[in-house]
Amino acid sequence: MFALAVWTVDWVAIRGVPFPDLQNYIMNFDNGAYYVSADAASVVEWYAQEYLWRKSIYALKESFELRSIFSALALVALLIFSTYVAVKASAPAYLLLLVHPQLVDLAFSQVRSATAMAAMYLALLLPWRLLKYGFVAVATFIHSAVLVFVGAFAVGQLITRFNVARRHHILISAGYIGAVVVAATLLKSYLLGSIGDRRATIEVNTSGFLLTIMVTAYAVPFIFFNQMFSLRPS
Repeated sequence: MFALAVWTVDWVAIRGVPFPDLQNYIMNFDNGAYYVSADAASVVEWYAQEYLWRKSIYALKESFELRSIFSALALVALLIFSTYVAVKASAPAYLLLLVHPQLVDLAFSQVRSATAMAAMYLALLLPWRLLKYGFVAVATFIHSAVLVFVGAFAVGQLITRFNVARRHHILISAGYIGAVVVAATLLKSYLLGSIGDRRATIEVNTSGFLLTIMVTAYAVPFIFFNQMFSLRPS
């Protein structure tokens, strides 16, 4: 009900301007601007082209309007986000934290990112291992940047599986943060170029220092305050 209430709000009227990323998605899919290789056979090609996302939207476009497709995906994402918070938080009031400008922009404008992250959160909720890993894989082929979160998911799974001590947990997490920063700054062009990703040639002024702060800010709650994400304090 909470997700449905957020979804039914006319956010465009409140903002006064349309969502720019949503407008770009509608225009580019309508014009067939997103490239999809007909003979993409390898996992690397699927990843580089974000094949599942593009192929799925083009297929749905044959039967539904693009705006309706993206609106439905926004609702699904909100439902999964809300369910995750309701299950993991200690009180329903935490749902109110979802009414945030950045999350509204994520769900209604950056629909591809929202869909990929919804698949990740669904994987975290599901108890069945095959389905869990399946949704993690799906997220990667929707948005290639989700690979960062897939790596964090894998690190978390290994730490849990082998019951890693707290001090080693922190060291492993810090090592992963460092690897992400190096990959996203110093090695970005090389890594993307090696798989034929078009973004290898896009110049982006990325500060390794600022990126480290950002990734660490995301990671700190999971490293030090895991009781915030559990029904029972650990």
